[in-house]
Amino acid sequence: SFCSGIKGTLILPDTLSYVGEGAFYGCSGFSDLEIGNGLHEIRSNVFTNCRELSSLKIPDSIISICSYAFSYCTGIKGSLIVPDTLQYLGSGAFYSCSGFDGPLIIGSNLSVISLSAFQFCSHFTGKLTIPESVVSIESYAFSNCFGFTSDLIIPDTVMGVDYSAFSFCSGFNGSLIISSNLVIISSLTFQSCYKISGELQITESVISIESGAF
Repeated sequence: SFCSGIKGTLILPDTLSYVGEGAFYGCSGFSDLEIGNGLHEIRSNVFTNCRELSSLKIPDSIISICSYAFSYCTGIKGSLIVPDTLQYLGSGAFYSCSGFDGPLIIGSNLSVISLSAFQFCSHFTGKLTIPESVVSIESYAFSNCFGFTSDLIIPDTVMGVDYSAFSFCSGFNGSLIISSNLVIISSLTFQSCYKISGELQITESVISIESGAF
């Protein structure tokens, strides 16, 4: 960790099957990253603060990305494709990766979008599609992702959307469609999503709308 003077491409070969927590924490000089197919888990804080990384491709071999694995990797550009093989995404996995400037594509096997997973990824573009595999969106999951546009559709598979999950997502400029299985609309869930337009339907499943929800 903190070997910030190492430059160029970091290649993790296919023979590599384990990388410990924080292994490359603060190694801010790497410009490119190639992850081999032998790795199945990216553990907590492995690439935190690798600020010069300019692109990221997550291979299909990865089934788990742990807490804050890529947090503060502010230099990564383009789109982020979360593969269909991914089953677990930890808290803050991409926290403050503000350089992404393309679409976010979320794999079809993810059931929980964890606390602050994409918080402050402020320059994602286009429509956010939440796959029907998702049952829970935790607090701050997309907070301050103000680059998303179009409709915000929370599919009927989603049973929980926690505090401030979409707060300050001010780019959404279409309809808001809420899951028919949502019971509680939590505090500040859609705070400052002020461009959302059209009709708002509160489904009969909802029994509580908490303070500042809209």
